[in-house]
Amino acid sequence: MIRKVKYIVITDKFGDECPIIFPETIIHKDMAMSQQRMMGNSCKILSGGFVSIEDSPTEIEYNYASVNHKLFAYGKSDSLGLEAREEDTELLNRIFYGRELK
Repeated sequence: MIRKVKYIVITDKFGDECPIIFPETIIHKDMAMSQQRMMGNSCKILSGGFVSIEDSPTEIEYNYASVNHKLFAYGKSDSLGLEAREEDTELLNRIFYGRELK
């Protein structure tokens, strides 16, 4: 059974963008509210959507791993009224694998 994986991008107390990935059974807005409760006013919700993992025809070198797949951000969060941004794909791969895609 294939399940969808959701994500949001928030800002931390330093203003850095941080993606949070979570299961489809959690509503985007609930995850966003839990982060805002923990972090306070410094936490801004920037985007939300879904994450897919797609195969790459060639191996990709990252700081932490060599992989043959990429994470892709797509879609939108109806509960937050926010969409996946173009830069979210790059952010997800940089955070989880350690550097920008080439």
